[in-house]
Amino acid sequence: MKKDHIKLDIPQYIDNPHFVTKKSRDHLIQFLGWFCFMGLILPLITLLLWAFEFTTIQHYIFIDGQHARQNNLIRTSMATFICSTILLSWASYNWIRFRNNERRKKPLNTPLNQLAQSFDVTVHELNELQKCQNLTLYYDINGKLTHFRQNKT
Repeated sequence: MKKDHIKLDIPQYIDNPHFVTKKSRDHLIQFLGWFCFMGLILPLITLLLWAFEFTTIQHYIFIDGQHARQNNLIRTSMATFICSTILLSWASYNWIRFRNNERRKKPLNTPLNQLAQSFDVTVHELNELQKCQNLTLYYDINGKLTHFRQNKT
C-alpha cells in the first residue's frame, strides 16, 4: 500500500476544499427532503386514500350492492381490455418494425499482432498467455506489463 502522498494518484480537485462538497449540507438537504415526504406528503396521500376508500365503502353499503358489483366488473373489464390493447399494440409495432432488422453483430476479432502490441509482448508470448489456464501478470508503477508467470494447477 502506498503511503507517500506524492506517489498517490489523487486528482487536483480533491486537494482543493473549494471543490469538495460539504457533507453536513448534503445531510441537511437529505433530512429536509425526508421530513417533507414523511411529514407532509405521505399524510396527504393517506388522507386521499382514506377518502377514496370511504366513498367506495359507502357506495357498497348504501347503494344497491348488485349495481355496485356490476359497475365494478365493468370498470375492471375495461381497464383489463385497455391495458391488454396497449401492450398488444406496442408488441405488434415492435414486431413490425424490428422483425427483419438484426442490429446486433459479433465484434470483429482483434489481430494477434495488434493485441500483442497493446500489451507490449511478442506474438509468441501472447500465444503462450492464451494457452495458459492460470497465470500471474506483473505490472510496473505505470501500468505496463513487465513479465508474467504460468501457475501450475
